[in-house]
Amino acid sequence: MPAVDRLSNLPDVPLLHIMSFLTTKDVVTNTCTLSKRWENFWTGATCLIFDSHEFNDDLKFMNFVDNVLAKRQNLNLDTFKLVWNNNTSTFEAAESWLAHAVKAKPRVLILIISGDDVYLEFSDDVFMCESLEELKLSTTFSGGFYPLKPKSVKLNGLKKLEISHDINLDDDFMKKLMGGSPILEELILDCEFEGLSIISSQSVKKLILYCHATDKFQISIPSLLSLYIENAVPGRISCKNLVSLVEACISVDCCLYDGSGTLLNGLSNAEELHFDNISSVAMFEKELPNCPTFYNLKEMNCHVDSFYPVARFLQHAPNLEKLTLRYYFELKCDSYYRHESDVYFSCEKLKMVEICYACPEEARDGMKLLSYNEDMPNNVELKLTRL
Repeated sequence: MPAVDRLSNLPDVPLLHIMSFLTTKDVVTNTCTLSKRWENFWTGATCLIFDSHEFNDDLKFMNFVDNVLAKRQNLNLDTFKLVWNNNTSTFEAAESWLAHAVKAKPRVLILIISGDDVYLEFSDDVFMCESLEELKLSTTFSGGFYPLKPKSVKLNGLKKLEISHDINLDDDFMKKLMGGSPILEELILDCEFEGLSIISSQSVKKLILYCHATDKFQISIPSLLSLYIENAVPGRISCKNLVSLVEACISVDCCLYDGSGTLLNGLSNAEELHFDNISSVAMFEKELPNCPTFYNLKEMNCHVDSFYPVARFLQHAPNLEKLTLRYYFELKCDSYYRHESDVYFSCEKLKMVEICYACPEEARDGMKLLSYNEDMPNNVELKLTRL
């Protein structure tokens, strides 16, 4: 019985969808030989993914991209992704490719660019592309930090923005961005913030920050539901107007934290809090005296080396239902419980406590903490997990 080419018999739409999961090099070089139908089928692709790591040198890569863009059909793009580790002295070719992509009204635009002494200047057209729903800009070069300075921003369809590596954001850019992106929901920043004093939005629901901040700045986003901050320096970051906050995950820079700041204060509306390193827990003793009560907090997960600051925090969390404690160092519990009146707390709604420990002594000390709950329910579930 002769073999049947079921793949080639599929309609155009599912075939193009399958091709969207492949790099453009795979599509062009590997599908043309399948059958006569496939010879120029790739020219109708609406997802273009160019990656210089698939080529031996920049010239071959540049020629390939030029050839594809010259031969493709005049169709709007769904996705344009460019990954280029550029070893040449110019980005003129990339500027031309980017202009082509923007004219094709992409829904997703991803630019991951690196070079030694030069960087790709993202044209104003990128920030005026109203078809975009998702935009990722990443550039790495040895000459410092590239400031984003568009004349204006008009990204009326943008829902997700990610900016990373050697890019600097200041107040001028942030003001234009938020003013020109009325439905932006997810913002991921892993870059420099020199000259930035505030991140303010009326639409962002999820904010992820990988901090490299040297200047103090404030987060003021009433619509925010989810906040993640890595390497936070509490004295340099403050939160305000996070009235819709549901969950927050914070890790504090161990080296730069000096005990100052009011980061905790701004998280008081959260229902779920995660503190991802021991320095985060060190904030409790310094900041709690000036913090309001965390009435909405239902779940807390934190890394500890002492239960004393945790007990102090629980004095501000009367409605907590689930507590997870993770050990990383030997406990200093006995030395901290100097004044028992300092550590009594009341969590009458507590339903579950999980203690993740490395040695039995830590598990015992974790259970000792619970004895300081003046309103401990009888049906609390205790889970011990050995690391």
